[in-house]
Amino acid sequence: MDPPRLLDSYGVPLLAAAIFVVAAVVFWPLLDVVLLSVTLAVVVMPLQKRLNRTLHPPISAIILTCTLVVLLFAFGSFIAALLYQNADYLIEGVRSLVSLIDRIQAGVYGMPSFVSPEAVQEWFAVRLAGVLDSLTARTVAAPGDLLRAAIFFLAFYLTLLSGERVYAGILQKLPGRLAGAFGAVAVRSADTLYAIYVVEVIVAVITFFIAVPFFFFMGYERIFLFSFITAVFQLVPVIGPSVLMVLLALLAVSEGDLVRAGLIIAVGYPVVAAVPDIYIRPFLMGEQTGISKVVLWIGIFGGIHVMGLVGFVFGPLILTWVTTIYGLLVGGTEHGGG
Repeated sequence: MDPPRLLDSYGVPLLAAAIFVVAAVVFWPLLDVVLLSVTLAVVVMPLQKRLNRTLHPPISAIILTCTLVVLLFAFGSFIAALLYQNADYLIEGVRSLVSLIDRIQAGVYGMPSFVSPEAVQEWFAVRLAGVLDSLTARTVAAPGDLLRAAIFFLAFYLTLLSGERVYAGILQKLPGRLAGAFGAVAVRSADTLYAIYVVEVIVAVITFFIAVPFFFFMGYERIFLFSFITAVFQLVPVIGPSVLMVLLALLAVSEGDLVRAGLIIAVGYPVVAAVPDIYIRPFLMGEQTGISKVVLWIGIFGGIHVMGLVGFVFGPLILTWVTTIYGLLVGGTEHGGG
């Protein structure tokens, strides 16, 4: 192929790629917000297509964006109200944990004291100062956070409104085999994003219903509180409700209930924390994406390690791209293999 024809075929895509790279560098601090918003919009697009049958696309996009705002606000408000109503109970639990540390330091449990009580108090003082500094920083950064939130919802709206048209335009301009590869990656990416977001909600709901009978049989009074907190913790990738189970076990020890502490570790941790996190989530995500569970875990752990919490979305997504392209290279199909 001579240079002019080569330039005609690949010049525009290369120029567009260069512009995207420059834009990514310039807006790098906001890139995680925009990409997260776009990935969420991709999951919601099938619902918008249904609404478009009876509504104009801008109207349906506005409705879905406003619905997302209301849902996120309602969820945050519900959590805040739940914590406020149970603040005294939670504060008492924290005091019991501090009392447990004091007793351990005093040798009540026959454990050697490697750290002085003054060192423990200093550790808590430093951590408390860190929390206060963090809250102060967040207060100062509130205008910036509001702008990031506004960008998130605007990017969500624009992706719903124009995302499919942009995707079709890019697909049309790409050369034949490259267009097939791009389409295969896009389809698998949409399946992966659907699995990540929808499966997360499903796993949290399953965790809630597993936690309810557990806390009931363990004799807890505030069953809904602990079950809901456990489900919310399950939304935190990898860590899940494991941290909560450890804290509850320590709290039981501080109350002198060693049997309950043992049951929390022996039953609560594997059933309530580990089963949804290690088995149910990878199984559901693997069924939707067709990716090996081992590869999925590599994507989750590696993504979180490199990119933070947003890596829970982008880690498996990037591995989906890799496995799809590998399938295209090896199998020569447009679907990237399994």
